Amino acid sequence: MSFIFGGAIVFSLGDYLALTINLSLLFWQILFGVALVSSIAAFFLQSSKKVYLGAAALFLFAAGGLVGTVANKTPANHVSFLANTDVYLQGEIVPGTSKELEDGKISLQLEAKSVGKKDKKKVQGIIRVSVSKYPKNKPFPQYGILIVKGKLLPITGFANPGMFNSERMAKIQNIGGRMSVKASELQYKLTAKPWLAYVAEVSAAMKRSLAKTMDRRDSAVLAGMVLGGYDGIDADIVRSFSTTGIVHILSVSGSHIALLIGAVLAIMNYCKIRHKIAIPVAALVIIGYAFLCGFSPPVLRSVLMGLAMLLGLSLGKDADRGAILAGVVILMLCYRPLWLLDIGFQLSFLSTAGLIYVTPKIRPLLVEKLPVFVADSLAVCLAAQIAVIPFLVYYFHQLSLCSLLANLVVVPIIEIVLIITLGGLVLSFIVPPLGSIFLIAASIVLWPCLVITDWIAGWGWAAIAVPKTPVYMAIVYYLAVWTIFKFYPLQDLSVENRKLCGILCLLVLLGQQAFYVFMPQPFTVYFLDVGQGDSALVITPERKSILVDTGGFKGNFDTGERIILPVMRYLGIKKLDVLILSHGHLDHAGGAARLAQLVPIDNVLLPREKPCQEIDALLHNLGSKTNKENMFSGEKISLGNCIIDVVDAHQQIEETGNGNENSAIIKISCGKNSVLFTGDATGEAELRAADNNIKAQVLKISHHGSPSSSELEFLQAVSPSTAVISVGSNNTFGHPSREVLGKLSRLNISTYRTDKLGAVKVVFDDSQHACYSYRYQREYF
Repeated sequence: MSFIFGGAIVFSLGDYLALTINLSLLFWQILFGVALVSSIAAFFLQSSKKVYLGAAALFLFAAGGLVGTVANKTPANHVSFLANTDVYLQGEIVPGTSKELEDGKISLQLEAKSVGKKDKKKVQGIIRVSVSKYPKNKPFPQYGILIVKGKLLPITGFANPGMFNSERMAKIQNIGGRMSVKASELQYKLTAKPWLAYVAEVSAAMKRSLAKTMDRRDSAVLAGMVLGGYDGIDADIVRSFSTTGIVHILSVSGSHIALLIGAVLAIMNYCKIRHKIAIPVAALVIIGYAFLCGFSPPVLRSVLMGLAMLLGLSLGKDADRGAILAGVVILMLCYRPLWLLDIGFQLSFLSTAGLIYVTPKIRPLLVEKLPVFVADSLAVCLAAQIAVIPFLVYYFHQLSLCSLLANLVVVPIIEIVLIITLGGLVLSFIVPPLGSIFLIAASIVLWPCLVITDWIAGWGWAAIAVPKTPVYMAIVYYLAVWTIFKFYPLQDLSVENRKLCGILCLLVLLGQQAFYVFMPQPFTVYFLDVGQGDSALVITPERKSILVDTGGFKGNFDTGERIILPVMRYLGIKKLDVLILSHGHLDHAGGAARLAQLVPIDNVLLPREKPCQEIDALLHNLGSKTNKENMFSGEKISLGNCIIDVVDAHQQIEETGNGNENSAIIKISCGKNSVLFTGDATGEAELRAADNNIKAQVLKISHHGSPSSSELEFLQAVSPSTAVISVGSNNTFGHPSREVLGKLSRLNISTYRTDKLGAVKVVFDDSQHACYSYRYQREYF
């Protein structure tokens, strides 16, 4: 393993520390100066190799920290500094980003140029714009200048454990805010067509060709595979590909570029064209392919990796391909230091490194026992998986056990589909009928791929959930890999020491998992950030799990799959012992149906209300082994040492009301500790409940802090020391109301809001409890 590759790792470490730890620019400048002087001195004084390499490593580390610090500093004129203010903003539409959503709104990205109507000030950064009430059947402009006015809101994602940091991703993409405007308030100015607009038009024409020749499902999948993006791909397909560990194939990635290079070189070889000509042709092909995909950052990174691969091939067998890869990585991070935080960049770099360094180690062992074709395919799959396992576990908290099988069986067929599709799309511009035949053939071949992938994903052992693991576990894992494959500087270890190191690493990895299983579990409640909705996950000392409400949204974002399931995986929860729905409104029960498809649920407690869409969907998806019950006031249910007390489960028969009248009030107690959940209970329901023993340390405030609830008499009866308000950021209802906040303040009740703090974790110890915010105190989650 070359020094340059190690240098890339050191450079990346400096970049990462600068991006994640707030160290001053002066610190990195001083360190860079010291490292530069040390490197020059080591060179001219002809120091030993170790001293010189140490000085060079320090130089690369400081250089990475320097570029990371500069990139992490937001420019003073960045549009993000205008968040939560009314703005009159002018910018250029980013070509290819305008699209119509299912709800009829137009979504686009706008590159901000100036702000202000009279006294214009230059600004920079990208904002997401949502346009409502745009005339139907009228195409929205794909380029030009757009003037928008309204309130600029910050990018605030859902802050929950196990989920991706959408705010960090927005920063990587230079997105500084979002706006919602009406079409009548827009001003548009046509400009000269930029080159990216031509690319967008070609891409749109290709998507139309796909849509004309096959059904919506297949056209969306092939468009994602060939042109990038997950738009329109069914959630079930994405889930199946994720479970089998081949989801990267659904969008343009390094594997697509590698496939394209392989296809071009194979054709050139068949035509007996010399290598010196074939390699430049392959380079031009992948650059042209990137042009069609719009040179998005993931595509650009993949193309650069591909060019590095071609450079290694052009230099022959003696070329250090790892050094070439490392050099490209350093150049990319100098150009965009924030890319280091992008999971796509990380996985692409690691998998490519695995192919370069691990494949030669394991291929000879496989060739001895398997046919060469199978051995080569298996070696490539194993090498890539070995390199990225810690990162997959860290980000997804799931490990695919069937990934090798899917890569061996499905991916080769998909590679054929991709080549046929690319050929069909090119031919659709030259000989449309012939192009249509190719595309129809691609759709036909795609069908068994989807069927096989879905079948494999349905196996009970296809993937296992892996709870949060400390960072040092990744270091131990890579130490084991370094030892087993004899990488520098461990290549000279004796066999006995190698075995000892491997055994120690294995014991540490198994010991960490054993510690997680057997360590004491306090009574804990996670109030999840589900926007304008409710959801709380209760973990008992016996590791029983109770979910109270699931949140929910209109549209394709399902809180059960996108929020609750990742949290459960993060916490190592494989099933729900009890699911409680306070009532059937979308913002409390919308995620229940999908969740029932994804995880086993032993018991479901339902409100006493007329059937509604959300609960009907849940009942349809529940397994036959799930116990389903309607709640009744005064009912008590034991779950280990915990008691679920149904304080109020009123059923209103009259047609009047909005459904909140049927919201149940639930008290969950464990020893001296208790939490009261109120759903959207009305003031009338609260006053009924106040006649019972409802005293609790923690109160979930009813109806997101609406003034129609939180009666003073009720609050005094509960007498909580802590109140949690589950509420959406910048919601249109004005929740929580000043009236409710005033009551809580006058009663000296500490208040935690999910819109401000993200998920709120409450940990009980005897009769005391502590509260933590995921947005600001992630180390406690």
